[in-house]
Amino acid sequence: MDAEEVRRQPAQETPRRERLLAAIIPAPLQRPISRAPQPLPELPARRLPTIEPHCVVLGMATLDSSGRVHDRTILTALDWPPGQRLDITSLHDAIVVQATPAGLHTIGARGDLTLPAAARALSGILANSRVVLAAFVDQDLLLVHPPTTVAALLCTHYITLDEQYDN
Repeated sequence: MDAEEVRRQPAQETPRRERLLAAIIPAPLQRPISRAPQPLPELPARRLPTIEPHCVVLGMATLDSSGRVHDRTILTALDWPPGQRLDITSLHDAIVVQATPAGLHTIGARGDLTLPAAARALSGILANSRVVLAAFVDQDLLLVHPPTTVAALLCTHYITLDEQYDN
């Protein structure tokens, strides 16, 4: 047989090998038909702390381009050392920072607090801007406010004072 005859003959089929995937993959579990899913329980609304003026330590700081705040006075008053675990959320126009053993965030090795970009965006705090820090020492809590909040509070206070003097 020459090469031309070999090409003209139909190719012999090679036997297919059995695939073992069906033996490895288990059959899906039969689940009983259940009723409609139960609604999740409502979580209590997060609230700002009760304010006692003598327990509040105030400070101002400038965020760096990475959203870090450096204020040793506030961190010392709260007794938050480097490595302290924190929970950071936003509420209204403030960022709420609370010490908790299961927190996702920490105080940096140099005593810096990094505020997440999402929390800053929700609170209207821009990178490289000044922020007002309010530490509630007895509640182990820090609130970070944009300066517009403080300016609005001062304007309201001045209007109230002006109305009192007019009467």
